[in-house]
Amino acid sequence: MRWFAVFAVVALLLVSVFSVLSEQDALPQAPVLQTEYERRWVDSDGTVIAQVHTQPFQARRGAGWVPIDTTLAVRADGMVAPVAAVGDVVFSPGGDGPLVRLAQMSLTWPTPLPRPVLAGDTATYPQAAPGVDVVLTARPAGFSLTFTLTTPHAREIRVFAEKVKSGPGGTVTAGQVWGGPVGMRDAAGRTARAVRSVRPGVLTVRPAQAMLDARWTRYPVAVTQEFSADPLSWMVVGQSVAGQGYVSQWRPAGTATAGVSGEYDYRAYFELTAVPVHGKQVRAARLRIPACQRVEAWHIGAFGPATTWMATEYRELIGVTDCGEVDVTALMTRAAEQGWQRVSVAFAVRKDQHPAQFGAPLVEVRYR
Repeated sequence: MRWFAVFAVVALLLVSVFSVLSEQDALPQAPVLQTEYERRWVDSDGTVIAQVHTQPFQARRGAGWVPIDTTLAVRADGMVAPVAAVGDVVFSPGGDGPLVRLAQMSLTWPTPLPRPVLAGDTATYPQAAPGVDVVLTARPAGFSLTFTLTTPHAREIRVFAEKVKSGPGGTVTAGQVWGGPVGMRDAAGRTARAVRSVRPGVLTVRPAQAMLDARWTRYPVAVTQEFSADPLSWMVVGQSVAGQGYVSQWRPAGTATAGVSGEYDYRAYFELTAVPVHGKQVRAARLRIPACQRVEAWHIGAFGPATTWMATEYRELIGVTDCGEVDVTALMTRAAEQGWQRVSVAFAVRKDQHPAQFGAPLVEVRYR
């Protein structure tokens, strides 16, 4: 029975992959427009097919486009950078100079950095301060900055911050770059929120003392904040299974989660741009979710860093999918007719089902 279950899962995944491939093969071969988030084709009947992603999926290289690849490599100038990403983020090779630069923003460690250890999309600067490893992870349009605390003695962490200002909902901004609130997670998966403050030229993070001092805390403790030049947003919110607490992760690392995982029931929120369909006649629209299990898709109100489980405006259930696709023709038609800039969607999984983990969804729209 176990092998049968494994075979069934593999079969479902293969069906999903081959269905997506067959649809892609049916598209006109040469896009008439491409950006980091979108591709458009003109079909033989004159309709336009637009695939709009919720996160960057490709980056400009010379006169062409290449898939996003956040694997880190050492450049000719000695700096460390992802192979292909949006925003020209660069990491320090060690020594003096900025720890990281992204567009108008730079962060500098107060002392010379050790040479980083590179592994995939992550650069680790071991023992950058006593009991503190600094970890940078490349994202499609930014990076995450993690202070890995190996002892409870790191009461305050400071970095020099160029052009960084305080923003709403616990965020920070630097031109077109913004950073989400600072979260904490110990080795056992327990979470807390750190305090971050900004004054001219300095960004200070104060880990939650209650977590550092608690007997149940398991080290190391990761203190993480995300920085991005991506104009679109996504987040995960959670309600404690016991109903006694809530958690919000603004632009969390890695994949999104929906459903019960550990102590929380999670829902994932994503923004879609609706600008391509303004004033158009929408013929069909499909929301594709890279999750091959039952997921509910909801239309919700606008969200931001301060959004919580309880503060979410649920407008309507768009649909339920067992393998990755929901019809959103009516929703995108309203967006086209009413000139919406963005459409916000939430993904949920019933508590009696296995949680879903998935990457960024996309919407495919046919219009004239």
